Amino acid sequence: FFFGVMEQCHLMSQSAPERVSKRWLAIGLLIGLFGTLTFLITIGDVSNAMWVAPASIGRGSGSLFSEASTGGRRVAKTALRTGTTTNGYEDTADPALPQATDSERKSPFRKLVAGGAGLIASTFAMGAHAATATSEVHSTTTLVATLLGALACPMVRLYSSVGLLFTATLTGFASKSSSAFFSSAVLAQLAVSAAAAVSVLVTVGFTATGGFAGLVAFVALFGLREYWRASRLAKRDQDPTLQNRIASFYDQTSQVWEEVWGEHMHHGYYKKGEVIRNHEQNIEAQEDMVEAILKYGNVDKMSGPIRILDAGCGIGGSARYLAEKFPEAKVNGITLSPFQRQRAVALTKAKGLEDRVNFDVEDAMHTRFPDNTFDLVYSMESGEHMPDKKGFVEECKRVLKPGGTLVMAVWCHRETPPALEPQEVDLLQKIYKVYALPYVCQLSDFQKFAVDMNMTNTKFEDWTDYIKPFWWEVIKKAVSVQGVVGLIRSGWTAIYGAWAAWWMHKAVEGGVFVFGAFTATKKAEA
Repeated sequence: FFFGVMEQCHLMSQSAPERVSKRWLAIGLLIGLFGTLTFLITIGDVSNAMWVAPASIGRGSGSLFSEASTGGRRVAKTALRTGTTTNGYEDTADPALPQATDSERKSPFRKLVAGGAGLIASTFAMGAHAATATSEVHSTTTLVATLLGALACPMVRLYSSVGLLFTATLTGFASKSSSAFFSSAVLAQLAVSAAAAVSVLVTVGFTATGGFAGLVAFVALFGLREYWRASRLAKRDQDPTLQNRIASFYDQTSQVWEEVWGEHMHHGYYKKGEVIRNHEQNIEAQEDMVEAILKYGNVDKMSGPIRILDAGCGIGGSARYLAEKFPEAKVNGITLSPFQRQRAVALTKAKGLEDRVNFDVEDAMHTRFPDNTFDLVYSMESGEHMPDKKGFVEECKRVLKPGGTLVMAVWCHRETPPALEPQEVDLLQKIYKVYALPYVCQLSDFQKFAVDMNMTNTKFEDWTDYIKPFWWEVIKKAVSVQGVVGLIRSGWTAIYGAWAAWWMHKAVEGGVFVFGAFTATKKAEA
């Protein structure tokens, strides 16, 4: 087991040196070395204790089993010094049985054999560790989890018992008496070791059976909860429209996202070739994305009492960021999800921004705001949810003041021609289904829409290279302990959404998915 830990630490230092603290790597290696030496000494002590006290064999109280299980020099020395066994009976050893002499007990060869047997036991335990820890350790948390996981594994105890069996066998071969191996003392050692191995096998069997039963019960309870939740949502949303599907998706997934990731529910803007060492880099990248899209639309230097609409605000991360960046601005955030609106209001109040930032449950395709209301319409990854992309741009134009600016960061597919391949269409369809998307268009379409509406300063740019690390970071978060617990608590929709992160990663790397920036300005009045 400890050799396995040392091996994991070595692999970690070789393959991903930037992901591990040298201090914890050193601690891990020291623990492995100390544990290995301790284990060897313990195995040797058990061997000696069982060998030097053969007189306890045959006791009605099962003293051999007691001594074999407790081990250590204390038992051996007590037996030699007092002539009694640990159960208090007088020593009535059968003189016909072979007795260990001082020279035998102190023989370097015997110690070498005991240590070698311990090494075999450790090797077996390392096999158990390798079988139960299939991934490399990349952090202190996973190192501790690996230690505890392997320690709790019944296979470790099984392999240790097999190692004890080898210990008894090799100890018998090391005796000066050729007949000692067949003596009742050694046979008893073999019997004890075999019994220990069988008991662990039984434990493994019960563990597997109990684990299977527990898994079936868990799946059944989870299924019943999901059925109840689906029934409740179906009653609430009798009309299975796109808007209701979007609202339902974010109602069920926003909490786990906030807990595991944070308040920003969009891609990050990463430097090309950036190595992600901690989650703080992901949060900074998301804030950099907000800054990048503002700069792209040439609205990062706005000032005065401006009005901003965050169309598709999530739980309000961008809206609060904009309010802090522009101290005199008033921000309105709209979302289809009642849960998102509730969390956005609570988080905004906690920051003391409720007098300048408001949130409503509203469809961005048909807002209640009058014409010519906002200086800036900000859309961070909401355009892909719109069933009518041109209609969405038109609604944004309507609520903009003359001279106002629309900035969008949006999911798209690659430019055509050439036409999308069948496998690309299939991949996109999977993503549509999971994330409640009607379809995505190519990035250049947004510029065409804006030009057709006589908007000016239109431009678009492919930013896919800047978001590539994002979905792999999402996958890593999803499989963390916190992520797994949160996904189970949130339900099937969230689990399916996390699973689809791999499809998103695949689509990004394969060039099917395009993340784009777009901006346009409403013509100022003459």
